[in-house]
Amino acid sequence: MPPQVDCGASLVAFFPPEIYNFVGSSAVLPELLQSLDQGALSAVQFLQNGAVRVTFKTRLECERVMSAGIRFRGNPLRVVSADARSRIIHLRDCPV
Repeated sequence: MPPQVDCGASLVAFFPPEIYNFVGSSAVLPELLQSLDQGALSAVQFLQNGAVRVTFKTRLECERVMSAGIRFRGNPLRVVSADARSRIIHLRDCPV
């Protein structure tokens, strides 16, 4: 039976368009791994539109990286918990 992965120990990092549109994942992955403690990682998954899910072995390590942030080529990446759900809300006929 495959080992269980704690999804609570995951975050999603968002790369800006100038990176994900022009740099392939084969170039991004080694640089991303250099900025993280590889021994603390369980998985790295490339999602759509420049999002990358990073799963850690422990929740504590995930929280540490969430607090410290992730930098790629000197630029900070937007990082959110994988548990947090974003929703688009359309407002109509709102007074200004």
